[in-house]
Amino acid sequence: MYRNRVWEPHEVAMAAEAEQIRKVEARVTDFATEHGLERITLAVAGSRLGCWDAAESVCSFRTLSHIELGHFWFFPEGVASLPHIVEHELAHMLAYTGADMFNDG
Repeated sequence: MYRNRVWEPHEVAMAAEAEQIRKVEARVTDFATEHGLERITLAVAGSRLGCWDAAESVCSFRTLSHIELGHFWFFPEGVASLPHIVEHELAHMLAYTGADMFNDG
């Protein structure tokens, strides 16, 4: 998303939000690699899709997970809390993937 975009001066806020999304994406990717997860999908919700202040995670299998974050966390008002929110959701994933509920036996 906007990886190689050259931002116009009037798009400073959008550029900052995109940078925060890239940081979250990098942290989530590192976490997946560290813990042997095949993939963690990431959604930014708000407006008509989801809740603007969402912070949720889910695991459907031992190797597949998903995080939904509301767009509020990427705005100046929420960005200071964003690293803590992300780590909190990743901790949930670690608990989910280590749980016995995924074992058949």
